[in-house]
Amino acid sequence: MEKIDSLEIDEYLEELLDSMDSLIDLEKMESLQYAPHDIKEKIEPEYVTIRNDVSSKVSMYYGFIEEQLHQRDGINGFDFDDLAMSVRHCYKNLSKQGLSQDHIYSQMALWVQRMTRCENLVACQILVAFFVQECEVFDEIA
Repeated sequence: MEKIDSLEIDEYLEELLDSMDSLIDLEKMESLQYAPHDIKEKIEPEYVTIRNDVSSKVSMYYGFIEEQLHQRDGINGFDFDDLAMSVRHCYKNLSKQGLSQDHIYSQMALWVQRMTRCENLVACQILVAFFVQECEVFDEIA
């Protein structure tokens, strides 16, 4: 059953990755972090559920997402850095609203879903988890 679920998610991820351009807004760019930190250094201790969820999604899909995005980089005008900056901008906007980390994570997944028209919310969460690991979502905990 888990293997079937994984195949279904893979199909949705492929579809989601094909529509990444819809997330890019060149007028609303943020600077990129490029400062790697462990997930546990970015998600507050009280948010055990999202920390575990993000960690699980990263361990299962990070390599796949990274490979797919780098393969697409430079093709048909797609630019990974533009995507990362747009994701960072979305995170910063939600963060400025004083939202909790679990709410930000949920809202970002919904943003990805809305912008890409992806039917599968879990695929959208996987992409957000990728950018948590990439350091564009959530800053290092002080």
